[in-house]
Amino acid sequence: MKKAVTVILLVVAVLAVLVPLIRGTAERGSEVSGNSPDETMSQNAQLAPDADMNIVYYFMTSQRCPSCMKIEAFTKEALDNDYASALNKGELDWRIIEVDNRANIHFVKKYELVTKSVVLSKVRDGKEVEWRNLDQVWQLLDDKDQFENYVTTEVSDFFGDTL
Repeated sequence: MKKAVTVILLVVAVLAVLVPLIRGTAERGSEVSGNSPDETMSQNAQLAPDADMNIVYYFMTSQRCPSCMKIEAFTKEALDNDYASALNKGELDWRIIEVDNRANIHFVKKYELVTKSVVLSKVRDGKEVEWRNLDQVWQLLDDKDQFENYVTTEVSDFFGDTL
Protein backbone atom coordinates (compact mmCIF):
# COMPACT_ATOMS: atom_id res chain seq x y z
CA MET A 1 0.00 0.00 0.00
CA LYS A 2 2.79 2.43 0.95
CA LYS A 3 4.60 1.67 -2.31
CA ALA A 4 1.40 2.32 -4.32
CA VAL A 5 0.91 5.69 -2.61
CA THR A 6 4.54 6.59 -3.33
CA VAL A 7 4.11 5.69 -7.01
CA ILE A 8 0.90 7.72 -7.25
CA LEU A 9 2.57 10.74 -5.62
CA LEU A 10 5.50 10.50 -8.02
CA VAL A 11 3.18 10.31 -11.03
CA VAL A 12 1.25 13.36 -9.81
CA ALA A 13 4.51 15.23 -9.20
CA VAL A 14 5.82 14.37 -12.68
CA LEU A 15 2.58 15.57 -14.23
CA ALA A 16 2.78 18.77 -12.22
CA VAL A 17 6.18 19.43 -13.80
CA LEU A 18 5.40 18.31 -17.34
CA VAL A 19 1.92 19.72 -17.94
CA PRO A 20 2.95 23.40 -17.60
CA LEU A 21 5.97 22.74 -19.79
CA ILE A 22 3.86 21.14 -22.50
CA ARG A 23 1.28 23.90 -22.36
CA GLY A 24 3.96 26.51 -22.89
CA THR A 25 3.50 28.32 -19.62
CA ALA A 26 7.22 28.38 -19.19
CA GLU A 27 7.47 32.03 -20.11
CA ARG A 28 6.36 33.48 -16.82
CA GLY A 29 8.63 33.82 -13.81
CA SER A 30 7.93 34.47 -10.20
CA GLU A 31 9.83 35.86 -7.29
CA VAL A 32 10.55 33.49 -4.46
CA SER A 33 12.69 34.25 -1.44
CA GLY A 34 13.94 37.46 -3.05
CA ASN A 35 15.48 35.87 -6.15
CA SER A 36 13.53 35.40 -9.33
CA PRO A 37 14.63 32.45 -11.47
CA ASP A 38 15.92 34.90 -14.08
CA GLU A 39 18.06 36.64 -11.45
CA THR A 40 19.45 33.28 -10.39
CA MET A 41 20.32 32.47 -14.00
CA SER A 42 22.08 35.83 -14.24
CA GLN A 43 24.04 35.01 -11.10
CA ASN A 44 25.11 31.69 -12.64
CA ALA A 45 26.16 33.40 -15.85
CA GLN A 46 28.27 35.92 -13.93
CA LEU A 47 30.45 33.35 -12.17
CA ALA A 48 34.11 34.20 -12.45
CA PRO A 49 36.13 31.58 -14.35
CA ASP A 50 37.89 30.64 -11.11
CA ALA A 51 34.79 30.70 -8.87
CA ASP A 52 34.30 27.99 -6.27
CA MET A 53 30.75 27.65 -4.96
CA ASN A 54 28.63 25.27 -2.93
CA ILE A 55 24.99 25.54 -4.01
CA VAL A 56 21.81 24.05 -2.58
CA TYR A 57 19.02 24.29 -5.16
CA TYR A 58 15.34 23.82 -4.62
CA PHE A 59 13.71 23.12 -7.98
CA MET A 60 10.00 23.88 -8.05
CA THR A 61 7.22 24.81 -10.45
CA SER A 62 4.66 27.58 -10.38
CA GLN A 63 2.09 24.96 -9.31
CA ARG A 64 2.68 24.68 -5.56
CA CYS A 65 1.18 22.06 -3.27
CA PRO A 66 1.48 21.91 0.54
CA SER A 67 4.12 19.15 0.29
CA CYS A 68 6.22 21.21 -2.12
CA MET A 69 6.10 24.21 0.20
CA LYS A 70 7.02 21.93 3.11
CA ILE A 71 10.12 20.65 1.27
CA GLU A 72 11.24 24.22 0.63
CA ALA A 73 10.57 25.34 4.22
CA PHE A 74 12.19 22.29 5.87
CA THR A 75 15.27 22.54 3.64
CA LYS A 76 15.66 26.28 4.28
CA GLU A 77 15.23 25.79 8.02
CA ALA A 78 17.83 23.00 8.08
CA LEU A 79 20.30 25.24 6.25
CA ASP A 80 19.55 28.24 8.48
CA ASN A 81 19.94 26.14 11.65
CA ASP A 82 23.14 24.31 10.74
CA TYR A 83 24.81 26.43 8.08
CA ALA A 84 23.89 30.04 8.91
CA SER A 85 27.54 31.06 9.10
CA ALA A 86 28.37 29.43 5.74
CA LEU A 87 25.32 31.11 4.16
CA ASN A 88 26.28 34.50 5.58
CA LYS A 89 29.92 34.16 4.45
CA GLY A 90 28.89 33.08 0.94
CA GLU A 91 30.44 29.63 1.40
CA LEU A 92 27.01 28.10 0.77
CA ASP A 93 24.37 29.47 -1.58
CA TRP A 94 20.62 28.69 -1.35
CA ARG A 95 18.78 29.06 -4.65
CA ILE A 96 15.17 28.49 -5.56
CA ILE A 97 14.61 27.80 -9.25
CA GLU A 98 11.24 27.65 -10.99
CA VAL A 99 11.77 25.04 -13.70
CA ASP A 100 8.63 25.83 -15.65
CA ASN A 101 10.19 29.17 -16.52
CA ARG A 102 11.59 28.83 -20.05
CA ALA A 103 14.97 30.21 -18.97
CA ASN A 104 15.34 27.41 -16.42
CA ILE A 105 14.00 24.40 -18.30
CA HIS A 106 17.52 23.13 -18.99
CA PHE A 107 17.83 22.17 -15.31
CA VAL A 108 15.21 19.42 -15.81
CA LYS A 109 17.49 17.54 -18.19
CA LYS A 110 20.76 18.49 -16.49
CA TYR A 111 19.69 17.16 -13.08
CA GLU A 112 17.29 14.48 -14.37
CA LEU A 113 14.41 16.08 -12.46
CA VAL A 114 11.09 14.25 -12.35
CA THR A 115 9.52 16.29 -9.56
CA LYS A 116 10.30 19.12 -7.17
CA SER A 117 13.79 18.41 -5.88
CA VAL A 118 16.64 19.52 -3.66
CA VAL A 119 19.97 19.29 -5.48
CA LEU A 120 23.47 19.93 -4.15
CA SER A 121 26.02 21.31 -6.61
CA LYS A 122 29.81 21.78 -6.35
CA VAL A 123 31.29 24.42 -8.61
CA ARG A 124 35.06 24.53 -8.84
CA ASP A 125 37.01 26.91 -11.06
CA GLY A 126 33.70 28.17 -12.47
CA LYS A 127 32.49 24.73 -13.58
CA GLU A 128 30.15 22.30 -11.91
CA VAL A 129 32.18 19.22 -11.01
CA GLU A 130 29.61 17.18 -9.07
CA TRP A 131 25.96 17.20 -8.07
CA ARG A 132 23.62 15.11 -5.95
CA ASN A 133 19.83 14.94 -5.94
CA LEU A 134 18.47 14.48 -2.40
CA ASP A 135 15.95 11.87 -3.47
CA GLN A 136 14.63 11.04 0.01
CA VAL A 137 13.02 14.42 0.72
CA TRP A 138 9.58 13.21 -0.38
CA GLN A 139 9.71 10.11 1.82
CA LEU A 140 10.73 12.11 4.91
CA LEU A 141 8.06 14.83 4.71
CA ASP A 142 6.09 13.44 7.64
CA ASP A 143 9.02 13.73 10.05
CA LYS A 144 10.55 17.20 10.15
CA ASP A 145 13.46 16.14 12.39
CA GLN A 146 14.41 13.22 10.13
CA PHE A 147 14.02 15.45 7.05
CA GLU A 148 16.28 18.17 8.44
CA ASN A 149 18.81 15.61 9.68
CA TYR A 150 18.88 14.04 6.21
CA VAL A 151 19.48 17.41 4.54
CA THR A 152 22.22 18.51 6.95
CA THR A 153 23.94 15.12 6.80
CA GLU A 154 23.90 15.15 2.99
CA VAL A 155 25.16 18.75 2.84
CA SER A 156 27.98 17.94 5.27
CA ASP A 157 28.91 14.74 3.43
CA PHE A 158 28.76 16.31 -0.03
CA PHE A 159 30.56 19.60 0.62
CA GLY A 160 32.90 18.26 3.32
CA ASP A 161 35.59 20.62 4.58
CA THR A 162 34.56 23.49 2.31
CA LEU A 163 31.92 24.63 4.82
